[in-house]
Amino acid sequence: MNRASRSTEKFKSIFVAVALLVALTAFCACNPQQPAGDNGKPSAYTVNTEFPEEFSGFLHGKKLYVTSLGQSGDINKIQQYLNGENIDAVCGNFLPADEIEENSVLFLVVGCSIKGMAENGVTPDSEIYRAEQYVTTARQRNVSVIAWHIGGPSRRGYTSDTLIEYVFGQADLDLFTASGNLINDTHDLSDWAVESERAYCQLADLSVIPDILRNLAGGDDND
Repeated sequence: MNRASRSTEKFKSIFVAVALLVALTAFCACNPQQPAGDNGKPSAYTVNTEFPEEFSGFLHGKKLYVTSLGQSGDINKIQQYLNGENIDAVCGNFLPADEIEENSVLFLVVGCSIKGMAENGVTPDSEIYRAEQYVTTARQRNVSVIAWHIGGPSRRGYTSDTLIEYVFGQADLDLFTASGNLINDTHDLSDWAVESERAYCQLADLSVIPDILRNLAGGDDND
């Protein structure tokens, strides 16, 4: 009887332990932890979707330069939109920093394509170095820098994010699409802009880029 009693008690203990484990698993599944971004916390700021008024007409009377950081095809999209709005610009994937004139505006189209970088023989480190050259030139020559990230989730990830975070922390204005901002339930790009005290605007999608360009050129307002 004692042996049978001990076996019964052991069985009950195992049953209770399994039941508790199942209950705990179900609780965790129904109450997941809030995802955090690279800064280790959920987004803490309301995302701005209004174009900053102080940048209306920002391109007026200034020479515009456009280059790619990360060698994605996104620079081609920006060029197409510029052409569509008849906005002249000097464009180049490897625009030399020392060719940028004083008192001009520089678009940095940032987002890495591993294929594009490999084809052009560049590395994440060499692209960061180029970014630093542009920032140094901008400060020396009174050049205004506008950072663009329009590639969405396909242009996110460690390689891109290292470059984006640096550029977004140095530009005068950060512009990006909603799809590229919300990653793992965290608005990384707007967080980086706010924490770097940069002006920024989240674009609903690519279709509003012409409105943004007209606004920069001093044309129609963008709501």
